[in-house]
Amino acid sequence: MPALFNDAGGDFPIRLASRLCMNLSNNKPKACDIFAAPAFVQPLIRSISQRFVSLAGELVDDQRTEVLETLILSLGAMINLAEFSDQARMSVMKGGDELVVALAEIFVEGSERAAMADSMEESQSSVAIGYLAVLLGNLCLNGTVRREVCTRLPGQKIDMLVDKVREFAQYNERVDRMTRGQFEGEEGRETWQNFTIRLMLVAERLEKVER
Repeated sequence: MPALFNDAGGDFPIRLASRLCMNLSNNKPKACDIFAAPAFVQPLIRSISQRFVSLAGELVDDQRTEVLETLILSLGAMINLAEFSDQARMSVMKGGDELVVALAEIFVEGSERAAMADSMEESQSSVAIGYLAVLLGNLCLNGTVRREVCTRLPGQKIDMLVDKVREFAQYNERVDRMTRGQFEGEEGRETWQNFTIRLMLVAERLEKVER
């Protein structure tokens, strides 16, 4: 399974594995545990970090689009797992804090850049940072992960992460209003609305565990 996330194979195997994981694990706690072992989670997290690094570099439009698509799919798969599976959250810490530290640092640096975004490329990267905030929010439902992430956040508090998750949920809510009627029927609209609700729940759950 780790070979799927090896850059030598290109982005297609990563997108394939991420899409499969998303489809099977979406809002399904028992299915999440199937993918929750370190053997799947850690290569997926490394792939996410590597693609954030790639986005920060110089890429032609086609390359950027491909990297961004793979990144969003990978983040979506990992968000699903971390939402319901504490085993998946702990798998990120198996063998050390390197992976969590990398994600937290990318989040902080990316949030700073997003605040000053003045180009289409930077705005697209800002959306990826929004998904990363949601992923970190779900991972931080585990106390061990949360303590490690907080050491990398301003003031060593969870507040910035909660704010960014709420901000991303509000962004999705605006997109929902602006694109209403463009989805394929009532089911499409309901899926988008449910996604926004799930984002808000991430922030609410984080606030509860911090009380």
